[in-house]
Amino acid sequence: RANVLEALPQPPSRHSREQLFAWLERQHLAVDPEGRILAFKAVRRSDAAEDAPRPFESIHAGNAFVDGEAFEGNIPQGVGSVVSMDRREVDDDFSQDCSYGLHVGSYSYASGFGPNLTEVAVAPEDVVSVPRYAPNTLRVATYEALAVPDAETPHPPHRDAEGHRAGGVERRGVKL
Repeated sequence: RANVLEALPQPPSRHSREQLFAWLERQHLAVDPEGRILAFKAVRRSDAAEDAPRPFESIHAGNAFVDGEAFEGNIPQGVGSVVSMDRREVDDDFSQDCSYGLHVGSYSYASGFGPNLTEVAVAPEDVVSVPRYAPNTLRVATYEALAVPDAETPHPPHRDAEGHRAGGVERRGVKL
C-alpha cells in the first residue's frame, strides 16, 4: 500500500498531500490503474428519463461543470460524467467541515446522505481538503462518475448493501 501512495500524483499543497495520504490509509479505499482514488457520492434520481445520459443529480445544489457544460442547482450526472469546479472555489480550510466544494467520501459517509450511491474516481491532484471533523469525506475540484445505481440496486452494481466489493463485475474496462 505504501508503494501505491508514493506512486500517486501529488496534490498541489503539502497540507493537502498529508491529509490525503492519512485519509487513504484510514479508509482502505481502492486506487484504479490510473492512480485515481475510488470513492463514493450520494445522488438522487433526476427528472430526466431513465435512459438519459445523466439520469442522476447531486443531493445538494451548487455550481459546477459537467463534461465542460455549466450547471447551477442540483448537478446532473451519469456514468462517465466528469464533474468539476474551479479549484479556487473549493474551500481548502480543513477546519471547515461542511463548506464549498464537491464532496466525495467513504461508503459509510456517502450512504448517510441517501440510498443511491455512485462510485467516483478522483485524481489525487484534484483533492483540495480533508475536513478535520468529518474524517470520512474529501472536498475535491473534479471527479468522474464510474458506476451509478439501477432501479433494483441502489448501491453501485459491484458492491453489496454494506459497500463491500461484490467481485467479478467489470466497470469501464476495469475488472473489480
